[in-house]
Amino acid sequence: MSYRKFTLSSFSKDFSITISSAEIFPQPIALVEPSSRLKADIDEGVKLPLGTEKAKSENLIAPILREIRRRNDDSFTIFSGYNLSIDRKRKLTGYCDFVLTMQPMPFELQNPIFCVVEAKDEDIESGLGQCAAEMYAARIFNEEHQNPTAILHGCVTSAYDWLFLRLEGNSLRIDKRRYALANLPELLGALQSVIDFYQ
Repeated sequence: MSYRKFTLSSFSKDFSITISSAEIFPQPIALVEPSSRLKADIDEGVKLPLGTEKAKSENLIAPILREIRRRNDDSFTIFSGYNLSIDRKRKLTGYCDFVLTMQPMPFELQNPIFCVVEAKDEDIESGLGQCAAEMYAARIFNEEHQNPTAILHGCVTSAYDWLFLRLEGNSLRIDKRRYALANLPELLGALQSVIDFYQ
């Protein structure tokens, strides 16, 4: 079994995590204006075939994550398609679409991981259990490397809609709000809120 096979209910049961819906970010979100570079990337990306998670990841999601990285002076690193196999007995194995760490430009994954992002074709809800399990594994990774992180963030996205999660202790909160590619300033603001949380 890999992360992909977790549902919210199986994740909650296996790891004794309480799941709730809550507003994760203070409202209103501080808007972040996209650069001309990101606008051009998105304009180009939406014209390409986007029928797979990989295509959406490469053409829409990655440019948005890189924009936030540039905006923060490259202060964190984005790993794409990383194998985060932590504990096979507890089924915490598999690949994450994107893993964000606070170590700038490492050649290998270093702690602390602070956010994971999962791409889905259409149904965001189908990826919530998967993302939650990856966040739990990221917490273990940080602990094993003597850099525990009390709160981790995650996101499941179809590239068009983005839904954020926050794991703290035995509680997983799923944001009541979704953020949309159609409103880039607000979406970038939500991502910037995640970065600001750790600075």
